[in-house]
Amino acid sequence: MSLSKQYYGIHGTNDPSSIGKAVSKGCIRMYNNDVEELARTIPVGTPVFIHP
Repeated sequence: MSLSKQYYGIHGTNDPSSIGKAVSKGCIRMYNNDVEELARTIPVGTPVFIHP
């Protein structure tokens, strides 16, 4: 799922040990089944706020 900031997104991963760690420059990694559920339940255009 894309976010309003270019190159940032929410996505699953094939490396579950990377979840919750700073392994990229902005993507939010989730378990694949969790991100699939999120994509089914959250409407397109829902605002996402990321605070430092």
